Amino acid sequence: MKRRRFILAVSFVAVLSVGMIQACGYQSDTASVTINLGHQQQAALEKTSIFDRFLAFITLSTRLEAEPPAFPQSIYAILLTVSGPGMTDVNRSFERSEIDTGKVTIDVPAGDARTFTVVALVQWEDETPTRDYGGISTVNLSPGGQSISIQVGDLPFPPTGISPSRTSNQQAVPFNYVSWDGADPGEVTGYHVYRSSSETGTFVRIATVPNPGLASAPFVEDYAIDEQIIYWYKVSGYNSFGEGDASTPLPDNW
Repeated sequence: MKRRRFILAVSFVAVLSVGMIQACGYQSDTASVTINLGHQQQAALEKTSIFDRFLAFITLSTRLEAEPPAFPQSIYAILLTVSGPGMTDVNRSFERSEIDTGKVTIDVPAGDARTFTVVALVQWEDETPTRDYGGISTVNLSPGGQSISIQVGDLPFPPTGISPSRTSNQQAVPFNYVSWDGADPGEVTGYHVYRSSSETGTFVRIATVPNPGLASAPFVEDYAIDEQIIYWYKVSGYNSFGEGDASTPLPDNW
């Protein structure tokens, strides 16, 4: 696999601002969120930004004190999801041209417990873009100016050794037993298990399993099945930075 991995402990800053609705006499409940990247962040702080250091690190550049490095060509897109109580999730994909401007802006409903989830899609040569880096931050978002920091780090690789199989218990009740290889607890907190009735259908999360570590194989027993249907399963790992790519789907008659 040509995908590169790095240990990251970096941040970028999202600067939040919201306008006043003067005619109505109250504050808007919508914040205009600007995420500064690269040159814009350096200009604002008059020094090399944390995000510039992130860019320099993943491009293996050691020159941090002068001009910030160009946004790495391996970054294909930035995905951002904002969720929270009482709001509809905000999902945005910022493509290459938008990233190169140095900042991106979205509107976010103000309120408590707004969770910002960032994923950096990375593309090496002609490979399919992968979810290599991510970060999560939950904040109480009030109307008006506000800034947040999101720590960015490695997302887990797709789990290996996926093995779905049809079996039954002692009472002859059929179920699907799905197991896979464990991983280093320092890299993977747990796993999400997804199921579909076809390889290309909609996969629904059916379970979340804590990572037992390298000594044992995590597994799921899926009793919510129809014996006449072949089910497909895939598994993804997650950690404090977010959820990584899922494994290739496999059927229960594998």
